[in-house]
Amino acid sequence: MITSDQVNNIYNVEAVEAVEAVEAVEAVEVIEAIEAIEAIEAIEAIEAVHLTDISNKSIEIPSFIKDSQEEDKISLVDEVLDSELVATIAEPVIEDSLWKYISNRYSLDVYHNSKIDEHVSWFRKNPGYLNRVSARAEPYLYLIVEELEKSNVPIEIALLPIVESAFYPFSYSHGTASGLWQFIPSTAKLYGLQDNWWRDDRRDVVASTRAAIRYLLNLNKIFKGDWLLSIAAYNSGPGRVQREIRKNKELGLKTDFWNL
Repeated sequence: MITSDQVNNIYNVEAVEAVEAVEAVEAVEVIEAIEAIEAIEAIEAIEAVHLTDISNKSIEIPSFIKDSQEEDKISLVDEVLDSELVATIAEPVIEDSLWKYISNRYSLDVYHNSKIDEHVSWFRKNPGYLNRVSARAEPYLYLIVEELEKSNVPIEIALLPIVESAFYPFSYSHGTASGLWQFIPSTAKLYGLQDNWWRDDRRDVVASTRAAIRYLLNLNKIFKGDWLLSIAAYNSGPGRVQREIRKNKELGLKTDFWNL
């Protein structure tokens, strides 16, 4: 016959076993949770790497993945590599200055010409000049780039004031041209820039920049989308460029900028 003490012992054993079972389940759940967290951390770690070339698998694998079982490691890494997320990761273009922003967006064709080489050589021998021009351009260049991009004009045009006025808004030439963009009085009046005893809008950086862009866009229409001819016409006048084009046509010569 089973005594009451024996019954109590059975209940105690079963209770302990039940507690141990619960603890075992909880332990498994904790392990699974840790593994899930580690998997997420692994993906985030790989995601944080700038993948410039997926094909060479240049990915830094975290140490806890390296130390895991080979099957788990391969499965986890393959899963990350196959995800759409990795395919979209690209190294960002770092542009820490407006000059880099401009140079990364050049759209005009690059030409190799002896006259260009001469000017490039001069600038290389006189870096102080570009330093001074760059310092003068700083208050105005952001505005100019913004206005050019609004009007879909090549960003290289932002450098035109280097030639016209060395980015000096009060520049005045013997030919009566004035301001950052060197408007002569007749062209200034045509594009809405006032020039009288009280004011000279040619020296207004905002107004003259917008007027210069309108003028360049009109020149570009005249010269059928050729920006080099448009820039030449801005500097010397559209009439002169058109005369040179007619002259070359009569001689059977090419009429592009480099042959005028």
